[in-house]
Amino acid sequence: MLEHLESVPWSSLAQPSTNTPSSVPDALLRLAAAESEAEAREAHHRFLFTIGNNHAGTYFPVVLQTLPFLEEVLRGAAIHARNAALDILIDLAASFAPDASYELVDDETGGRRPLRELVMEHMQTLSDLIRMLALDISADYTTRRLASDLLDVLQDR
Repeated sequence: MLEHLESVPWSSLAQPSTNTPSSVPDALLRLAAAESEAEAREAHHRFLFTIGNNHAGTYFPVVLQTLPFLEEVLRGAAIHARNAALDILIDLAASFAPDASYELVDDETGGRRPLRELVMEHMQTLSDLIRMLALDISADYTTRRLASDLLDVLQDR
């Protein structure tokens, strides 16, 4: 899991100035490895601080590069890690916003687009996976509830 973390040029991406070059990949690895509720909660908060400001509810453009890795966690991680990833996605979709310096970012076509729009577009591509988690009767109750909550947020956007 998360085999391609090293292929992302993390240090060249706009992110909090307190980050080191390994802050974001380390936070993703810690999230994916969470095996208890306490580890997952810590990984959740650490991740949100590495992509922005958890207290202010903001994120930087680096968040875009983390979304495929969060998808990997949803698909293959242990229950606590998966639930923390769902919680992170809910935070990003429901209450977080781009840092004021990065409301508009360059997209892959060279144009400028709202960062929030790009984040939400990627999350919409996860709708089928999230729906599957919400409806999976073999999944634990918390996973199903978080996935349902995330679907509700995505439908309201």
